[in-house]
Amino acid sequence: MSRRCPGGHGIGDLGNSAYELVEFLAQSRQKIWQVLPLGPTGYGDSPYQLFSAFAGNPLLIDLYTLRERGLLSSQDLDSASGLPDDHVEYGRVIHLKQDLIRRAARTFLADGTHADHVAFDIFAVTTPIGWMTIRFLWRARESTRMRSGQIGIWEFDRGTHRLSENGDRNYRPR
Repeated sequence: MSRRCPGGHGIGDLGNSAYELVEFLAQSRQKIWQVLPLGPTGYGDSPYQLFSAFAGNPLLIDLYTLRERGLLSSQDLDSASGLPDDHVEYGRVIHLKQDLIRRAARTFLADGTHADHVAFDIFAVTTPIGWMTIRFLWRARESTRMRSGQIGIWEFDRGTHRLSENGDRNYRPR
């Protein structure tokens, strides 16, 4: 049996529909379930050609959860309407989700609760920095190729354990 988890934003996600699928599998006493790799897909959008074996695919972030947490508005989600639900148009989905996730991140940084910031800080401090640093630097390099030398600079302050956006700067490789 093959089943795609509909997320309502042009691609399946790890939101309520994924939880419903897992509940269905448990109630059906399903013992084996094959899942494709969940990392960020590479060229050709293949789940078998991942950009990272450790990072999760941001396209699988549930936008409804971000709205429920106050990081996106209903109007933000309205911009995601009109995407097909029988196939994935990766170009449109990538552009849409990246924009909305950036908006949610900016809202989190500006208006996130103290408890959410503490949870994020604990995650940032306890997660092995090695793979995250490599992943962020690699994505930054890829972004520069796509955006003609402009790159968004995010800095992690080890003293305050805060992530902050410094805006776009000209990136010049050494």
